[in-house]
Amino acid sequence: MSENAPSQTAPAPAVDPREADVQVRMIPMRDGKRLHTAIYFVPGERIPRGTVVFRSPYYHRDYLPLPSEPALKHGLVAVFQSCRGTGWSEGEFFPSDRELEERDGADLLAWIVKQPWSNGKIVLAGSSYSGWTQWAAAYSGNPAVVGMTPHVAPLYSCCVTGRKGGGNSLGFMVGWGLSMYHRNKFGYGNVPKFDCFLNHLPVNEIDVFAGCGYVEFFRAFAETAKEPWKLLDRIPEKFARITAPAFVSGGWFDGFKEETFLSFKYMKTLAGSAKARKFTRLLVGPWIHGGLVNADLFGAENDQTRLREMSEQFRVGLLEDPETDPCPELPAVQFFLMGENRWCSAEDWPPPHRGKVFHLRENGALAEEGPQAEESFSSYTYDPADPTPSFNGSRNALGCYDRSTTEQRPDVLCFTSAVLKKPLRIAGNVRVRLFASSSAPDTDFYATLTDVCPDGRSLFLVSGMVRARFCKKPGEECFLEPGELREYEIDLSEIANTFLTGHAVRVEIHSADFPKDARNLNTAAPVNEGVVLRKAVQKIFHDGLHPSRLILPESTGEI
Repeated sequence: MSENAPSQTAPAPAVDPREADVQVRMIPMRDGKRLHTAIYFVPGERIPRGTVVFRSPYYHRDYLPLPSEPALKHGLVAVFQSCRGTGWSEGEFFPSDRELEERDGADLLAWIVKQPWSNGKIVLAGSSYSGWTQWAAAYSGNPAVVGMTPHVAPLYSCCVTGRKGGGNSLGFMVGWGLSMYHRNKFGYGNVPKFDCFLNHLPVNEIDVFAGCGYVEFFRAFAETAKEPWKLLDRIPEKFARITAPAFVSGGWFDGFKEETFLSFKYMKTLAGSAKARKFTRLLVGPWIHGGLVNADLFGAENDQTRLREMSEQFRVGLLEDPETDPCPELPAVQFFLMGENRWCSAEDWPPPHRGKVFHLRENGALAEEGPQAEESFSSYTYDPADPTPSFNGSRNALGCYDRSTTEQRPDVLCFTSAVLKKPLRIAGNVRVRLFASSSAPDTDFYATLTDVCPDGRSLFLVSGMVRARFCKKPGEECFLEPGELREYEIDLSEIANTFLTGHAVRVEIHSADFPKDARNLNTAAPVNEGVVLRKAVQKIFHDGLHPSRLILPESTGEI
């Protein structure tokens, strides 16, 4: 960014200042594009103060965002910037280019510290995409950043549609991607319901089929799913540039949960300063991306009110004294233990545990005892024309919902333990080792863990998947021979739950999670380009030589 390039006054629609003074500027980035930025001050004051920064693609053109009341309450300056190509900001919104947000975030930080109202200390705030923009800005290593509070924040999932295991996030790509395109081109009014186009093939042409024309960033999204091994490309090394601590938070049923845990891990092990590693915190509650939806299960009191208070304490404390832990009374990790429905603490994640193994057995059993040598296999037919539904037919998370209806489908195998005679507490990463074959050259295998209640409800906990073509040789595709038996490791991600006495453990095996994820068409066509659908016969082996199994992180100490 040129130091001589002046910031220009931007259009200033009607705004409710709520006892704040507001200035609106068009801040120039290094490539000359100007981004719409609203700056809120304590009324009548311009003395140097700490700054809270929010960068978002969701600010509308017809109004300014309301100021941050917590920021003003503490006498801070609040800065709201629209990402390039959104709101009044110039340029093109192109989320599949990770570097754009990193450069723009760095340029905004550099601009702020030169302003007479800045005392040289900045904290970053926001959730979801605004959580990702915090990481992007923090990668600059600007010493003015003294803290950040990313909530339900991705590290890569706003930039790619590929997912761990080789899946492809269709619901996000279409529902969010095309909606953002429409909002930025035509405004927030009358945004089409793009979900009705999720069945269209090929996937990479849904933009044209949906009436949007050729959308460049949508096509770039589609391409990223062809190389899932690049999801974390260069991200770990960027954490070494971050010298400020983070209060990382998320939900057990949030689509970015995996990245919540990963970012905490990177901060604790890779961050570029001792205080960043020491002061960083993690908090995970019983929430979806938008908050608590299962109050009947977990209690309305376990909403995000306390989280907001702790995040505010974290930001304000670091602005007052960046060298002192802003929350000395808080443990490194706080998490909600489902089943027992209580908050727990730990010094790190995961807490102490051991692998509790349940073997998939014939007749739908799930047992600690290993299989007999002569046991056969279980099988089902996966038809991409009638794929196993995600979230009982939705692409959006429902939290801890009942899957018993979905489990009645013929393309879902259920393996269920005996009724538990004592509680089983787990906290950590869940995995499935699966021996399987398919009649198709490529296919997907999903594993879903549920908590089976005495009344028959099968409550969703966590799920994961593998795509056959990506799982044999890192960095390349390797298709199946008909009937080829492979061993797959399925990472179901993190969870904390107590299976209570009288409950049972269940793992489902299936081959789709649609429309959350794109269907595997069971062909060797390039990812997102296929149009032909073929049925596949899937065999799950559980004999003495091929002991398919569920590995649970059973807690070994008090939490």
